[in-house]
Amino acid sequence: MNQRYELLILIHRMVGYPTAFLVAPAALFAFTRPALHRRWGKTYLCLITFLYLTGTFLTLTGHDWYTWDFARNIVFNFFGFSMVLYGWRAIHLFRQDGQPRPTRLDWALAGLLGATVLGLLVVAAVRDTPMRLFALVGITFCVLEFQELRDGFQPKSVLFRRHTRFILASYFYVLTVVSIVHLGDELPRNLKWIWPTLFGGLIISLTGNAARHVAQPRGKVLRFAIALTLVMTALYAGYVAYDLSRGGRIVGQGRAESRAVGGDGVNPVQHQSRMR
Repeated sequence: MNQRYELLILIHRMVGYPTAFLVAPAALFAFTRPALHRRWGKTYLCLITFLYLTGTFLTLTGHDWYTWDFARNIVFNFFGFSMVLYGWRAIHLFRQDGQPRPTRLDWALAGLLGATVLGLLVVAAVRDTPMRLFALVGITFCVLEFQELRDGFQPKSVLFRRHTRFILASYFYVLTVVSIVHLGDELPRNLKWIWPTLFGGLIISLTGNAARHVAQPRGKVLRFAIALTLVMTALYAGYVAYDLSRGGRIVGQGRAESRAVGGDGVNPVQHQSRMR
């Protein structure tokens, strides 16, 4: 059983790094080529779903239930993963002819988002600065969600902005998990959790309201934001590769360490100190 557990951890990690540093960047790079972007996007959706499901299994089997750490991991990881669901729904509607209107499914997804953010608020009320920041992000998303539902997704370009917002949010969630694993010695505890969200907040703000806030054509600012994200990702990937070669984290490190994080979407194995 232990060998099978370690094998699942290894598979989880071997899938996670290419998802973070190859598949997702490729989808971003191809955003001006719809057919290619769609193929990479479908690959990203499949991989992040696999990572979420295997990671959740590792959380359920590698943590003591009824603890704050367990609740934090369950809520935080579902919040991050769920972003890709909302993003795919948005682009599905955007590709429809005419002006799509919100359906019961869209209201149900909005309710799911609200319930997830409520879970974040409960966890954040106990303790933890990063969880409070994520709860604030979630509240912001809820406000935008219900405004856009109320307006009937009009104009239609709102759906494209929704797709961009949620897919980028899912990607910065993935980068957050990688940061927790690989920047524990380099950054203070809170900063390793929140810097991708701070950077992502800037990028998502640009892609959502570029013309109004920076007085530039939206397409131009969108290209700049994606380029900036890709440059950051390339530098980040280089450091992670160096860290892996130096520390050997790609090799399974045992059940005790896997208890630190599970269901993180990329890498459930790390030292206990990295989570604190």
